[in-house]
Amino acid sequence: MRDPIFDLTKWRERVLEIRDQKTQAESLEFCRLVESVEGMDNVEVARTLFKTFTDKPDYGVKETVLRVLATFDLKSYYQAYLEELPRLALETRKQGWFELLATYPGKEPMGQEDCDVLISIVKGMPGEIQRKFLRVISREGFLLHNDWADYVVTRLKTEMPYGEREGDSDAK
Repeated sequence: MRDPIFDLTKWRERVLEIRDQKTQAESLEFCRLVESVEGMDNVEVARTLFKTFTDKPDYGVKETVLRVLATFDLKSYYQAYLEELPRLALETRKQGWFELLATYPGKEPMGQEDCDVLISIVKGMPGEIQRKFLRVISREGFLLHNDWADYVVTRLKTEMPYGEREGDSDAK
């Protein structure tokens, strides 16, 4: 049960302070803090949870973050993910989190209505983020494991004002 006087600022500061846990005590505290926001469905909370992903070893602790993110609404999840995508593409390349997180864990399979919501969110992002997301979900391996991605890729390629530009090197 969440503390009725939950302090989001203190929670965020502590979660980010120990995101790369160095001790078992920090790992336990991190998991407890992450679990304390399960079902909160707040974009700011989701953004903070995405900020916890790095290339540093986490020894399975980030599975807790994935489980909690799965309790968030698709809109909150993708709004926060897309805002964090440029950093995720740079700081999680080795672990591959930026690609894994492109799939919403809260609902399988994603239906056309869900995809339309996602497309709307993507189209509201700056061109750099739109292109980066399109490249992530256009990868052959991603398309093979995510049935929804082909529909989203097709729609984004035909509807995005920025389109896919040659020579654009971010998140390749």
